[in-house]
Amino acid sequence: MSEQSERVAYIIGNGPSRKSVNREALGQGVVYGCNLRGREYEPDYLFAVDPWCQYDLVKSGYTGQMCFTEWAPIPIDVAPEMILAGQIPADYQQVTMNPEVRDTAVSWHFYCTGAIHTFPADGFWQRNTAYICYVPATANITHIPRMESSRAMMLAPTGAYALRHACQNGAERIEIYGFDSIAGNFASESKDYRSDQTDTDLSKRFVVYYESIMQEFNDVEFIWQK
Repeated sequence: MSEQSERVAYIIGNGPSRKSVNREALGQGVVYGCNLRGREYEPDYLFAVDPWCQYDLVKSGYTGQMCFTEWAPIPIDVAPEMILAGQIPADYQQVTMNPEVRDTAVSWHFYCTGAIHTFPADGFWQRNTAYICYVPATANITHIPRMESSRAMMLAPTGAYALRHACQNGAERIEIYGFDSIAGNFASESKDYRSDQTDTDLSKRFVVYYESIMQEFNDVEFIWQK
């Protein structure tokens, strides 16, 4: 990838407007995808912050560059049976995401949900459960440190991590697609993104992270596409 192309980044979220994005028509630049659907665009970087999404990506066999938060897998030489007995309550269920990979895995990762938790709507993830995910050698995963402060009331969304990464990697112009709820507040091709439009509480709280990134990297041109 040329130096010139690295100065432009395209970040594709998962809102309905993402369907209008043509990967080949984006031009030269670094493409960022978010979560499982981001695979469709064959991005240079695919970001995921929720454990259920991270595990689904590993289980899918995706081999592109993935960027995960809270990612510190345990070497396969240290068996789950050696660790979990002393790490989780005895009454927790244990669920292995991809047992078929264990014999060829290079590491494994686990996540415990606890008694109070927010889950995706598919019903697979349950409270008081330890989930194990085996990591094959083909998985290309980079750990991304958490951006939230210790006082944060809400974790940052996946898109905010992708946006920050693009800024840190030297992008001078960033075009953002598929962030429909946020785009209602961010005017296209403008940094004047405040408006009187009503949005969901969730989106309003997410805006705080995008605001912070834009203020920190105020020399970058941010283009929020509707």
